[in-house]
Amino acid sequence: MRHRRLLLRSIAASPLLAWSGGRSIAEEARILVVADQGAVHRATASAVEVELGRLGVPGDQVVSVPVQAGFPAGHPPAVQVAVGAGALRAVAARPGSPLVAVQVSRMQVEAMSWPGPGKAPEDLLAIVTDQPHARWMALADLVPVARRGVGVLLGPGTQGTQKSLERAAAERNLPFHWEQVGAESQIIAALERLLARVGLLLAIPDPLVHNRHTVQPILLTAYRAGCPLIGYSESYTNAGAVLSLHSSPDQFGRQAAEGVFAALRGRPASGIVSPRQFRVSVNATVARSLGLQLPAAPEIEERLT
Repeated sequence: MRHRRLLLRSIAASPLLAWSGGRSIAEEARILVVADQGAVHRATASAVEVELGRLGVPGDQVVSVPVQAGFPAGHPPAVQVAVGAGALRAVAARPGSPLVAVQVSRMQVEAMSWPGPGKAPEDLLAIVTDQPHARWMALADLVPVARRGVGVLLGPGTQGTQKSLERAAAERNLPFHWEQVGAESQIIAALERLLARVGLLLAIPDPLVHNRHTVQPILLTAYRAGCPLIGYSESYTNAGAVLSLHSSPDQFGRQAAEGVFAALRGRPASGIVSPRQFRVSVNATVARSLGLQLPAAPEIEERLT
């Protein structure tokens, strides 16, 4: 906290970046950060505030509230930030300011019901949790058994990603196979068919396929077949995935803050974008038990950059 106060004092003592009409950010900017409950969402909201301070936005211009607390009274904010799907739904009901959404999936953004004409506003920037498919396949390419084929289970929410995944795999000369599932009861049978054709399994985020009821059965089935699995979160690695590809709250917070700062300066970005920065986590114990020798996480991240 002492470091934070010193940082804000040093910012206040220095000339702030001027913008329209010669007025400073301190005179006009007011950012509302609304976050879902949960440690990841709170950490991301905190990272947004810290990065905004580093960019020159005084701390008293940033109001951060949990979504369940409602919205503070007063003038509409210059920019709104929604951290999580619940926060996005709440903030979307209050249009009028540029909106930066973070810690939401592409599927959640596309499934949103928007006020007005029913389509996403032009001043929405959504930084989604979905990693680029090319990045997924670049990581898969570092695991030798991927040459026997890369497989993925697709639920209703990810069915439309098949072609993009196929293209990303083809660019790496990796055979690609997939199975479509429409209910949790179909997952294990579809997985067993898939495992007969591939050497590596990707766990692409899909709420039907990968949830608290299905993760352990999927991991156990893949492990018994001797097939390593690449997950999409550090918790997936801890549960038994050999690798996972994900972005940290600090990385999401930094990218979101840059989107807010651009909007404050009159150059807002828009659209649905992937995380720019990422992390790789490695489960060395599972890798050894499957006969894999993998580099350490920092080396893998460097090779993917």
